[in-house]
Amino acid sequence: RLAVQNGIKVSVIPGPSALLSALAASGLDTGRFIYEGFLPSKGKDRKLRLEALIQERRTLIFYEAPHRLRKTLADLADLNLGPRRLVIARELTKAYEEFLYLTLEESVSYYESVEPRGEFTLVLEGLDEYRNRIGLKTEDDWTDETLKTLLAKALAEGLGTRGAARRVAEDTGVGRKKLYQLALELDQEKSPRSPEL
Repeated sequence: RLAVQNGIKVSVIPGPSALLSALAASGLDTGRFIYEGFLPSKGKDRKLRLEALIQERRTLIFYEAPHRLRKTLADLADLNLGPRRLVIARELTKAYEEFLYLTLEESVSYYESVEPRGEFTLVLEGLDEYRNRIGLKTEDDWTDETLKTLLAKALAEGLGTRGAARRVAEDTGVGRKKLYQLALELDQEKSPRSPEL
C-alpha cells in the first residue's frame, strides 16, 4: 500500500489468479475483499447485482471484457460510486501489463478517449475504506442510540418504518435489516400495548 501511495511501481509475480495479483498491487484494503467474477451482461440480473454492490463494505474485484468495460464503468458511476478509488489492471503478467490508479469517475473519462484492449481486472474500494478515507463513520461506529435518533427524525418526516430504515441505511452504511428492527423498537416505544385484562 505504501509503495503505491508513494508512486513506486509494483510488479506481482504470477500466481494462481489475476484477481489476487491485481488486489496485491492495488494499494487498496486486502484484509477483506469479495470476488464478483464477471457481472451479468444485461437485464434484471445485472441491475440487481449492481444495486447490491452499493453497500458492500469490502474491497470488490471484478473481471471485465474490453467490449463491456465502458458500460460497466458507467453503470458503477451511475450508482454514485464515482468518488471511490478504482484500480484497473490490464494484461496482468504479460508484456503490456498496466495498472491505472483512478477514481471511478476518472476511469469513465479516461476510457471515453482510450479504446479498451486486453483482459481487465477491476479492484474497487469498498464502502468501509471509502468512508474512512473521507472521514465518515463505518457501520461499527454507529451506536443504537444514535441510529434511533436518526430513525426518529425520518419517521417524524412521515416515512414508514421501511422507508426510514432505507434512508438511514443510505446515510450511514448500516444494514437495512438492523435499522428496520430498531425502527420497529422505536414504534413500539411510542405506542406501547396496553396490558391485556
